[in-house]
Amino acid sequence: MKLHVVSAYPEDVWGNFAADWLRESAKLDVHGQHTITDDPDSAHAILFMEGHPGQDMFMERVFWHPLRRRHPEKTYLYHDWDYAFPLVQGVYPSIRAPHHRAGLSAGGVYLARIEENKAVTHARDLRVEQDLLYSFVGAYNCAVRDRILHAKVPNTQVVDTAGRYAWQLGPEERARYETEYVETCARSRFILAPRGIGPSTYRLFEAMELGRCPVIISDDWVAPPFIPWDTFSIRVKESQLDELPRILADKPYAELGRRAREAWEQYVDRPHAFHYLVESIQLIRNEKKQGASQRNPYLALMASDLRNLYVRNKLRVAKRKLKSLLKKAPGAGAPASG
Repeated sequence: MKLHVVSAYPEDVWGNFAADWLRESAKLDVHGQHTITDDPDSAHAILFMEGHPGQDMFMERVFWHPLRRRHPEKTYLYHDWDYAFPLVQGVYPSIRAPHHRAGLSAGGVYLARIEENKAVTHARDLRVEQDLLYSFVGAYNCAVRDRILHAKVPNTQVVDTAGRYAWQLGPEERARYETEYVETCARSRFILAPRGIGPSTYRLFEAMELGRCPVIISDDWVAPPFIPWDTFSIRVKESQLDELPRILADKPYAELGRRAREAWEQYVDRPHAFHYLVESIQLIRNEKKQGASQRNPYLALMASDLRNLYVRNKLRVAKRKLKSLLKKAPGAGAPASG
């Protein structure tokens, strides 16, 4: 397949970075089945490779983009926001199961992360005893994480990082923060990957890279296709959190961790990322050909649980625009006469 990669947000640092990241991944591709083209008209698929611009939560600029309007059937979107909703067909790492539909969307891995924990890359050099049953290092932002962070389970370690973000720290503090995180993970037999604001989490893929078995705790998570999740990860229902020690007690954590690392190397690492993203697009195309029904995406959005969030976002954007217009109006801000 020939893929044309573009961003609807050329002025946004993230938009340029994500598209460039994927082009670089294509250069490292070891599969040789798909290519990048600069010509959208001759491309088999057009991919808007986006991050999460704050003012356009639902990527409407992509939906109304001239390129998508000219080629609606072959235009796709990669979008990693926590509240992702498929107004445009595409790959969404954090799409919720109720919003996912065959022939319209696919789950995905997190690609083109501007902020990554560099210490993870070197963590396999650590030789430490796996004396912790499990660990979780992350922000308290939902009920599932709250229960994990407040549970008292022997031989585990959980850390609430709410309000402490790596990208806001100075170089020395950030290096220490990231190193402590990796050392905790290295000591763990299992790494919990609970849902956060969205159903997916970076920790799932960091666990794979670290060679540790991820424990996926997210009822609405949509698994990225092609990856053999059942061979190296453990799924636990959100209602089963109290049973974690029993569920994990006899699992072969060393073997599962080895398989997790192998899966990361074969499906997630840079030489493979481009290939499997395009394969996901091809999967959506094939499912659509098989008769997956389509409906107006805006009607679907307004019928979903994200309706109120969408309306509030539109009102905030309109308010900002109105304030800007009032500031530019003739006489705005001028002292009253008299």
